[in-house]
Amino acid sequence: MPVEESFADEHIQSQDLSQSSPVWPKVLAVIVGNWSVFALGIVSGLMIPITLVGLTYLLRRRKVVLAVAILILTPPTLQAMLTTSQYFEGTARLHHLGLRRQEFGTLDRHTRCEHVSLGCIPSGREWILVPTNNITLKVLTAVLGPMAGAYSGPYPTLEEAQQALEAADGLKYKDVKTGRFIVDGQDVLLDTEVGRHLVSELFEYRYHYPDPAPRPIKATFYQQQCLILSFPNESDFGASDSQSGETIVLIDRNCGRPFCYYFVGDWYFPHPTALWRDPSIDSD
Repeated sequence: MPVEESFADEHIQSQDLSQSSPVWPKVLAVIVGNWSVFALGIVSGLMIPITLVGLTYLLRRRKVVLAVAILILTPPTLQAMLTTSQYFEGTARLHHLGLRRQEFGTLDRHTRCEHVSLGCIPSGREWILVPTNNITLKVLTAVLGPMAGAYSGPYPTLEEAQQALEAADGLKYKDVKTGRFIVDGQDVLLDTEVGRHLVSELFEYRYHYPDPAPRPIKATFYQQQCLILSFPNESDFGASDSQSGETIVLIDRNCGRPFCYYFVGDWYFPHPTALWRDPSIDSD
């Protein structure tokens, strides 16, 4: 037999062996490798080359189903599936990293979801989890609308809220604290403990004026469903008629819970606890 033919036969045989060798161990190795580097956090970026190598190998072998299986079983895909499940349950939230900030007391204007922090210390996996969660949530909202139970009423901007407050009623702090009061001739009922939390945090905690205070709380409606309250910033250390700032709170009239805080002027309060959906407010 000529040498060339023997080499050709050996090459064909090696190709046949490679084609017939089981694929599942390699698929399993890719999946385990992805989750291993993901768990380590700091080297989670290695998921990209591991996945690309696995997909290239499978597609060259025309194993499309197994290639899809690898994509489904990667951490980003499972995070997207988890976010989708939370969206349909009505519990999805926009994720961030770092200290709690003022926007964590508000609902996002477009998705109508809360902002929450995953913590202050990065694990190395946030580059996967945070964008995947937030992008999935934004796409679902754009296609299907806000998730079940989300606030769906009007959402005035700061300028629109300030304009509405120009002809607002004045309320006593003690009335707002009870959660029952009248605005524009209409009865208002806040959810359990919301009024007490608002007055305690935005007035009593920092400022110690008796009721009536130098400036009352202003209140009005925006398109009837949105209640707007404005708490003045009265300085303990300066003149009692200080006009340096205010906190504007937007409240869903139907459920009586705040969904947005605007902090204006010389005023900073980073951790409002009267939130749109916060079980701790009812157990305080």
